Amino acid sequence: MDKFQSYLTRRIDKEEEFKNLLEFPKYIEIETVNACNARCPMCTINDWERNYPVMKDDVWNKVSDDIIENKNHVKRVSLYRDGEPLIDKKMAARIKKLYENGIKNTSIATNVSLLNEKRATEILEAGLGMVIFSIDSLKKEVFEKIRVRLKFEQVRDNAIRFLQLRDKINPECRVWIRMIRQESNYNEWDSYYDFWRKYTSDVDRIYYHNIFNWGGQLDQFKSISKSFEPNLPCVALWSLLVVFANGEVENRLFTPPIGQTPSALREAANFLNAIVEGRTLLELHTVVRHEVQKRRREVDDIAHTLVESGMAVWEERGEVNERLIVRGRANLLENDAQEEDIERVKTLFDDLERKQDIANFLELTEQGEGVRIFIGSENKLFSLSGSTLVISPYMNSDNKIIGAVGVIGPTRLNYGRIVPIVDYTAYLIGRTISRRSG
Repeated sequence: MDKFQSYLTRRIDKEEEFKNLLEFPKYIEIETVNACNARCPMCTINDWERNYPVMKDDVWNKVSDDIIENKNHVKRVSLYRDGEPLIDKKMAARIKKLYENGIKNTSIATNVSLLNEKRATEILEAGLGMVIFSIDSLKKEVFEKIRVRLKFEQVRDNAIRFLQLRDKINPECRVWIRMIRQESNYNEWDSYYDFWRKYTSDVDRIYYHNIFNWGGQLDQFKSISKSFEPNLPCVALWSLLVVFANGEVENRLFTPPIGQTPSALREAANFLNAIVEGRTLLELHTVVRHEVQKRRREVDDIAHTLVESGMAVWEERGEVNERLIVRGRANLLENDAQEEDIERVKTLFDDLERKQDIANFLELTEQGEGVRIFIGSENKLFSLSGSTLVISPYMNSDNKIIGAVGVIGPTRLNYGRIVPIVDYTAYLIGRTISRRSG
């Protein structure tokens, strides 16, 4: 968990502690308009353009007021998502409201086609913090093939004029000029950079990212190369809130931390669904924090009782990775059990509670690929208890043994039934792991 938390703080905000990331989203995207005047082939517009193109005033006021109330937690508000933000005639007024109430870092991303002198002046005077220009080529034919419905000369001239106005009206406004690199413009980068460098300042950035097909949604495109780190958890759950034009909040997919089960995630979703309706973000945060503290106190009370009674012990008490280990032997021994059986079970549990001996499970599996059976004294690990171990390894996609699954039982075990179960279970685990890593 320490490693995971460190990863989140590094990706989201290096200056913050992990606990502060839970207070309020650091980055907020507000889709004030859900429409676009272009039809770029690498865009999934057909999947997201809807019948409610502009955010209603009551939704905007509620969302923006909530953000302003929690402005100390917010690092940036982006007034765009999937659409072209300058279709929104109220964009300058929205930027101004946030700016005058302490939200200095607002941003938009635009195709620049609607950024005439009047609109440029309005948003700069309103206090815009950053703008991203999506301009994919300096060659007219290439540009208009990529940015369908847009005119190259208009976009180029609008961008240059905005940069000139920015220097006069709002020099602190950062301009990022972005190329989505693909086959048609792949060799343009050097000349593209040199051209825009003449008009930009030290606060600006000129960059590209490679095209990708959005998880197969755009099969006509193949990614030039991956522009993301594979197999890492999505930070959006802790850092980003997306509000669509109709007021809906995006339900994001993410990779949960290692150890989280589907049932645990369903319980979390059910809990949030039960308390979220009708509450603002600030109210929801207060309720969740109260419930967490309440449950924590209940767990602490139970843990204290278990420790006092000798049924549990704390491991790494006070550390981030503290664990409560509950001993189960008292619950497993029936009053009418034979004394001999009780002693055997006690011995077995003593064997299992030695960490070093548990590590021998993997050592046993490395000696063969199939199911292995260790009966009584043949098994050093359980030689004193006289138990039987039926164990089978499972492998990853590289056919490397990474773990084992097994059954411990009496020497008179029903091997004909247990062996196939252990073998098949190990197979299923290995197949699942191989699929996830593939």
